[in-house]
Amino acid sequence: MNGEAPPSGPSAAQYHMMMWVVLGSMLVGLAVFAAVAAFLRPAEGSEVGNPLALVWMVFAPLSVLSAWLFQSRAWAGPARPGDGLRGGGEAEAAQLRRRGTAHIVAWALVEGQAMLGIVTYLLGGPSFTLWGALLVAAVGFALTAPKRASFGLR
Repeated sequence: MNGEAPPSGPSAAQYHMMMWVVLGSMLVGLAVFAAVAAFLRPAEGSEVGNPLALVWMVFAPLSVLSAWLFQSRAWAGPARPGDGLRGGGEAEAAQLRRRGTAHIVAWALVEGQAMLGIVTYLLGGPSFTLWGALLVAAVGFALTAPKRASFGLR
């Protein structure tokens, strides 16, 4: 024993798996909302939908870029596979919580643009806002997906 206290809370592997569960639930919720929107297509040519589409076109790439930058800056530095996370004990648990929180905040930024795109479509905006929102969300979620190395796992 090296005298370090065991980490309190979930292990790095458990945290990694929890992040995949959270991401999966966000994806399912977004897919259900998009499917409902596709079936409830409103009348074309709304006065609100078209200007809102311009807002979405600016917001979508910025949100994905912001999510990726936030997540990469929120980490104290990449954990090296096989090293475990720095500090052990409470320091390791705090770092796991910080990385998990960074993932969730990044995904919320990506999900926000997708929701705006879907709502824009529901308000009579062009159909590319629905499909574009889902495509941009897929790219954003792929860029910020929980990687094993980010949790110090091999």
